[in-house]
Amino acid sequence: GHGVAAALISSMLKVFFSLYGKDVLSPELLYEILNDEFYTYLNSGEYFTSFYGIYFEEEKKFVYTNANHPSPLLLKVDSGEIIPLNTEGFFVGVFKDTIFEEKEVYLETGDRILFYTDGVTEAKDENLENFGEERLMTLYKQLAKEDISTAIRQIKEAVVSFAHGKIEDDITLAIIEIK
Repeated sequence: GHGVAAALISSMLKVFFSLYGKDVLSPELLYEILNDEFYTYLNSGEYFTSFYGIYFEEEKKFVYTNANHPSPLLLKVDSGEIIPLNTEGFFVGVFKDTIFEEKEVYLETGDRILFYTDGVTEAKDENLENFGEERLMTLYKQLAKEDISTAIRQIKEAVVSFAHGKIEDDITLAIIEIK
């Protein structure tokens, strides 16, 4: 959401992450804790979506859960395959006993993960068609050999061009690469 309520929820999220995040090495458990806290404090209808993962460098293992946020896209360097990092999970703060699924994936040197907000996939053209996840995955795959800043810039330019400059929501993109 937008406005004062969203800013307050974001501030609360930052506080709760700093309280619990450093001690909880399970994204699933952390989200269950956050859900309990937010369910207590938020008014009906307020919630947040989020993706959270922990990278274990020694094992090259990425453990993650998703609370109904757009699924990050893992680009496997060897095969060129794109894997959406999705899990079962609902918004945080809506239902008292929400269950979050945790998954893990092993990463290789050169693998990349694209994180993005729904403003990317929900950007609309003049026919009210969404940019969509399929179009994003195709473009991301085409940009696999580009450096990260170029890939981000070209994705953003493609979304803005698709929507003829009429962007109604935030567009946030980030790519991490495993070294």
